[in-house]
Amino acid sequence: MLKNILTLLKNILFKKSSYNGVILDEINPGLAHYDLVFDIIAGGKTKDESFDWRTYAGNFLNQKSAPTCVAQTCRNVKAAMQKKQIGEHVYISPINNFFEAGGTQNGSSVVSNLNIELNRGGVLEADKPYPDPNSYTWEELKAYALNVDISALALAKHTKIDGYSYVNPRDKSAMIDALEHSPLHLIVRMSKDWYKDRVYGHGYTDSLHDITLLYIDHYGNYHIQDSLGYYEGFSGHKIVDNGFPQSYILSAFSVRDLPDDWKAIQEAKKAELAQHCLNHYGQRRDFAKEQIVAAKMVTEFKKFNNQSVWEAAGRFWTILVNMGAYGGYSISYHKNGKWCPGDIINFVYHWRRTGKLVFDPNKLRNEYK
Repeated sequence: MLKNILTLLKNILFKKSSYNGVILDEINPGLAHYDLVFDIIAGGKTKDESFDWRTYAGNFLNQKSAPTCVAQTCRNVKAAMQKKQIGEHVYISPINNFFEAGGTQNGSSVVSNLNIELNRGGVLEADKPYPDPNSYTWEELKAYALNVDISALALAKHTKIDGYSYVNPRDKSAMIDALEHSPLHLIVRMSKDWYKDRVYGHGYTDSLHDITLLYIDHYGNYHIQDSLGYYEGFSGHKIVDNGFPQSYILSAFSVRDLPDDWKAIQEAKKAELAQHCLNHYGQRRDFAKEQIVAAKMVTEFKKFNNQSVWEAAGRFWTILVNMGAYGGYSISYHKNGKWCPGDIINFVYHWRRTGKLVFDPNKLRNEYK
């Protein structure tokens, strides 16, 4: 009887957590941005549809009640790429990847899972099969997932990726280009109509989910591979309609190989954009002031609790610090006792929505008056 009660409680806990499989990553100024590294011009000419990975996609693996969607997408992306490259699917173990990446009952972060693939490689699913989560307590599931033979770790080295990068989902040219090289992680806000074969985005929820983007068709529909099964015989394939709200699509990540000098390439691109700003507008550098501005920016941006906003902030971080410390740009302010977003927050939001800059960061703020 006690065991049955514990199992019931465990199942309720799993079911509650399974709808929030993505934990937000921190603001990361060091994250690779696809368009900068690969010189993609936002809004430039591009094809109407992407490369189609659907014929290379592997089998459907139901995550069931465990919040492992990010690790499941790692598995799906790797399987499709290996099928195209070597003619057969290679599956990595999502349950091992999830716990190695610090997964909790609230899910795991995209960057943490990708770092496992980058630094160690994914343990093969054959060496650590996906269990029925309802047959384990959380601690039992974790112990099972992390108990891996040395031989399995040796094989994992052969599944390593050579880089990953953030792709702005608002930038069609970058998305289409990125899909030439790999399926994409697509982080979305699950709508209330998610459990259908075609999702239109009806109804707001707070639940975040990572899915595998396989193909963008001529009409702008997203063809995906999901890891949540909701009826017997579900293949994992479904369509996110082109009317799905853009605000529900938070982030995308590519696992295209990065060049060895990608950091230098990215920093050079930023310097092209804002050289005068990065030179502190000709003023003497004040480290203490920069630290104050940076700390306030972290506080203000974290109020939004929004992955895409944080990623956009990380992209421009050093530029934004200089804009705030030397350029006269506000972060936020209060008017009539009400909090208002300032120049820097508006800068990030405008770029996130449009891919364009609302301010030229090489100009002082007072030059706009």
